[in-house]
Amino acid sequence: MTLTVGEAAITALGAATPVGANVAVTLASIRAGIVRFAEHPWLLANDEPIVAARFAPLDDKAPFASRLSAMLSLAVSEALLTLPEPGALLAALPRDQSQLLAPHLRGLAPTRVLQPVEGEHSAGARALQTALGVLKAQPKSSLMVACADSWLERAGISFLRQQERLKTPDNSYGLIPGEAAVAIGLMTPTQARAERRNALATIVAVSVEKDPPLAEDEVPTGRGLTTAIEKVLGSLPKEAKIERWHCDMTGERWRGNDVCFTVARLARRFKRIESYDTHTASVGDVGAASAFLGTACLTSRLEHGYGLVVACDPGVHTAILIRK
Repeated sequence: MTLTVGEAAITALGAATPVGANVAVTLASIRAGIVRFAEHPWLLANDEPIVAARFAPLDDKAPFASRLSAMLSLAVSEALLTLPEPGALLAALPRDQSQLLAPHLRGLAPTRVLQPVEGEHSAGARALQTALGVLKAQPKSSLMVACADSWLERAGISFLRQQERLKTPDNSYGLIPGEAAVAIGLMTPTQARAERRNALATIVAVSVEKDPPLAEDEVPTGRGLTTAIEKVLGSLPKEAKIERWHCDMTGERWRGNDVCFTVARLARRFKRIESYDTHTASVGDVGAASAFLGTACLTSRLEHGYGLVVACDPGVHTAILIRK
């Protein structure tokens, strides 16, 4: 589908997740393997409480939009402490939520609000592609990108059950629903140096790819994910390898299959492709917040060289190449 190449320095981070109300606690908790899975007080599947990862400060019965708004406020407010006057705000949100959250987005930061990007896991990468384009056109500007999502409402749980994607005693290959918000401050590396801002890492390239059409009896073998990764690897210097990588492995069978086939094809491009990081073991599946949370995690764990973030939806695969 699309490959966007450019450079965006990460100069600010903020987060609100089930394992932390700020980015420092969140990243430390995920790195330590702290888990916040528990039975939900009232969301049910087959008359049994679902297991989920909740953002504890929120009321269990808070409406969906209120959950997203509260988490977004915390994440963006934290990032604004480091990048107080971004040139624009760009959000990645669940489908059909932009209009509902528009008033809240306008009140988050003293800046213009760009048209939000909607979707599941791939939304974050598509938002970063837009951000790279904005910074290329306006190299002296800065941008706050923010995302929030939650599966913890009846419609979301119903959707996961219908798609057989929810982890239950009868479906060991399902996902554990979670919720999170993440905010990332971006500017060009040149502008970051001019303003004497510390660049935590630099986003180098972002790719979004669809699975190719399959024959009637053909088994999916991760071709879409392989292509997405191969495209961003084109921005690697010769002989360079990926030092660390982070993926959104949720327990769903198709994700495991895609990663296994991709590992077999691309092992030579990674220093240790068999060893990946993931946030889902601590906070569950966080939908549209997946790519940004993965980016924040990799930023904290990558010591030098190049790292990769992978975030995928059924049939759509994204890869984000990061340098440190």
